[in-house]
Amino acid sequence: MVPGPFHIDAGRLLLTVAAATLLSACGVPLPLRGGPAALTPAQYSMLSESEASTARSTAVESDELPVVAVRSYWRSPHFTVVAWHPDDAAFGLRGVVRRDDATLVREHTLYISTFAFVSPNEYAGAFWHAFTALDTPGRTLIPTGVLVDVASCEGDVGCSPFRSVTARVPDKVLRNSPEGLAVKLVTPHTSRVFVLGRPLIDAYLAEVDAVRGAVLRRVAADH
Repeated sequence: MVPGPFHIDAGRLLLTVAAATLLSACGVPLPLRGGPAALTPAQYSMLSESEASTARSTAVESDELPVVAVRSYWRSPHFTVVAWHPDDAAFGLRGVVRRDDATLVREHTLYISTFAFVSPNEYAGAFWHAFTALDTPGRTLIPTGVLVDVASCEGDVGCSPFRSVTARVPDKVLRNSPEGLAVKLVTPHTSRVFVLGRPLIDAYLAEVDAVRGAVLRRVAADH
């Protein structure tokens, strides 16, 4: 398998050196070590009133258009779509589309810069919950490790994070969140809420769909 344009920071992963080397060579994000201590369901499956209030106010975005970058690299088997709000590139969405069949690799990815946290204790072993509505229980997301993107500043639209913590977001969750998506990280030490506004999600999905459509048309033309 041809390595992608990034490698994985395996410094905090509960894997043997041999396994970490093998998976990193394939461009596969590796799981973070450990998990949260005993928590009540309300701590991670619901937003508190203050968290919901903050999420509502954060979801009101400016008139500025989201930033969407499509990146491709020499000999890479993928196109990478990255999107963030122009006021804050610390978190956003990322998708990897195969060049040969337009498959979306490992669904969509929510990324959050590690610099958005005071210490690794705020994200290491965290529970991730996504809320398509702020007053209903969230859906657990699968964390996919710490990603180091050595091409984070490719293109002329600005930089996405060089080092970020990531989680998978199913396609239907993004498409069925009419008011945006709030994501809550809970660890034994703290909880944090990050909000993706609907304009950002729409711009990201539109670009992913456009890239996939272009690949499918090329594949059809080749046959």
